[in-house]
Amino acid sequence: MAQEADFGLMIWDGKSPGTALNVLRLLRAGKKAVLLNISKNTATNFKSIDDWTNFVAGCDRDFRRDLQDRALPEEWEAVKTPAQETFLGL
Repeated sequence: MAQEADFGLMIWDGKSPGTALNVLRLLRAGKKAVLLNISKNTATNFKSIDDWTNFVAGCDRDFRRDLQDRALPEEWEAVKTPAQETFLGL
């Protein structure tokens, strides 16, 4: 999906790690994304991996661990640096 799309518009329940990973995949493909969080009635714009990292840092630890467990190793490594590991609380 991320390779074929021009941009992403995700409707998120605030729980699904798959939706957040799709945002990451779009960003890695050089695309932009908007995440509509229906549980909080908010919208988040993503233009870069840094936007995604900042978003994930605001999520709870269990969700971050779930993201890491579900991401492909090369996806996670692309956004992980020692500073980000500390920032993300991993």
